[in-house]
Amino acid sequence: MDSVWSGSVEGAFFDSEWFDRNREILKPETKASVIGTKGRSFYCLGVDVGRLKCTTEVVVIKCVWNPSRNCYIKNIVNIYSFEEEHFGMQSIQIKRLFETFECEAAVVDGNGLGVGLIDFLVMDQEDPDTGKILPNLGVVNDEDGTYRKFRNENTVQNSLYIMKANSGINTELYTYLQTSLRLSRIKFLTDENFAKEQLEEKVKSGKGIEAKWSARRRTLYLQPFVETSVLREQLMNLIEDEGRSGEQNILLKQVSQRIKKDKVSALIYGLYWPKMKEDKTNNKKGIDVKDLMFFTPRSK
Repeated sequence: MDSVWSGSVEGAFFDSEWFDRNREILKPETKASVIGTKGRSFYCLGVDVGRLKCTTEVVVIKCVWNPSRNCYIKNIVNIYSFEEEHFGMQSIQIKRLFETFECEAAVVDGNGLGVGLIDFLVMDQEDPDTGKILPNLGVVNDEDGTYRKFRNENTVQNSLYIMKANSGINTELYTYLQTSLRLSRIKFLTDENFAKEQLEEKVKSGKGIEAKWSARRRTLYLQPFVETSVLREQLMNLIEDEGRSGEQNILLKQVSQRIKKDKVSALIYGLYWPKMKEDKTNNKKGIDVKDLMFFTPRSK
């Protein structure tokens, strides 16, 4: 596991104070819960694909529409890391999460290694633990019909968006995330130390279901809080790359190569889905989407 680091580098693109201010969620979610008016709230997944010494990262986003702000409040309710393994097994894990959270969509990295995972996501699979068929996910942006032949009666229609990220899309999503942080349109799990203290108090009191948990169960409960702190560490390690003169897009680089950015990638991929829905809604209302985006350069 990455180390959990509390600071941020000078000139970090994402403001640590904004992130910490939005660490409001007290409990992680492990399945879908009631989230308000049907059609205005949903879950989605953001997936950054890893293999061969790299984990596949899955960010679970619970999106709840806020009509007064013309946007979804994006709640990052859990983060999962899957160790390097066969793409077929990774696909099963992702489909299990998709069903458990009753997701509207999964946005999956379609560059490089991602193609191998997508090949399994678009096909029916049998769950090795239950024998149940995990249905294939229908590709939303299948303009050339590459994945149409895999559709059948089980297909979860328009549920898989293949993210072909490039500098333009990354710029859009970096700015969207920065704006969401600044305006508190995104929420994260609280600090793991606070969560641990709260859990220990419940265990000591002997009241509640937590008092009956084993040490392993308590560790698993706290894991999403730790993963959120690792996400914070990765975000605070990113600065603008000033070496690309003349480049119109925002290019971020890692200050320390020791610190990965895979959770950041999974997050921004997942955010692409509610962003598309917001853009569509606000365009219908005649709202200029650019007016809702505020790029704030970090101090050098």
